[in-house]
Parts: sequence; C-alpha cells; structure tokens
Amino acid sequence: MEDLDEILAIENSTFSRPWSKDVFVRELQIPISRSLVARIQKDRRKEIAGYVTYWIIAGELEVHKICVREDLRKSGIASRLMTEMMRCSHREGAALCRLEVGRSNEGAKRLYEKYGFEVTDIRPHYYAESGEDAMILCADMKKCLQFIGKE
Repeated sequence: MEDLDEILAIENSTFSRPWSKDVFVRELQIPISRSLVARIQKDRRKEIAGYVTYWIIAGELEVHKICVREDLRKSGIASRLMTEMMRCSHREGAALCRLEVGRSNEGAKRLYEKYGFEVTDIRPHYYAESGEDAMILCADMKKCLQFIGKE
C-alpha cells in the first residue's frame, strides 16, 4: 500500500489505459494475487524502478502486469522481476506460466522468449485502445527455471 503513489506514477506514464488506484488496492486484497516491486538506490532514498502483479491459481502463474520506469528500461530490471516472480511462484507450486502481450511489443516478447515462453493463441483486436491483437504466451516453469539457473 505504501508504494502505490510511486507505482501509479509509473503506471500513468506508461499505459494509455492505466490501472486506477482502486484496481491496485483490489489486487492487494485478492488472496491469489501477488505483487513485487524492484527498487533502486537514488541519493539516500530507495525509489521504485518497476513492479509486477500476478496471480497463482490452480497450479498456474498468470502474469497481469509488469512495468519498469521509462528511464530505467533495458537495464535488466524486468528480468530481475521475472526471475523473482518465477522463483516465488515455483515455491508456491506453479507448474505453468501464462501471460498476454501485444503483438507489436517486441521488447516484452524478447524478454519472455528468454524464459521459454511460446505463443499458444492469438486474441484478435484484444486491446480496445489500439485494436491490436494479444498474443497468449505460455511456458513450462521447468524451462523458466532452467533459464534462471543460467543467469
């Protein structure tokens, strides 16, 4: 809860249809929901660099949102968030990971491919604001953990 103002600033500067504070608060109250933040040291204070929100349900990890502050992108923060999310989820018994990504989001697709994600379905015109297709990606947690072990 104490991180929400920083998270909302990142969210609002990144997405054309950002989640509201109410959505984040509800996520924090759902028993199957999990959230992680990445922090960096700046001057004498720690600032949020990025965050991930996901569910663990019926042995699956379902990624809902992963975001890194714009000035810190391509610095490995998204990979660190993914790695920690995978480790935590595996400890909770997740065997499969599922997420969706916009067809044109090349950076995110490259990140997910490193973890062994593969396209399993396409949802045409999924994103209302752009009409872009969503690619549904899945990965076996064992493959993800193999990648993590090589880091």
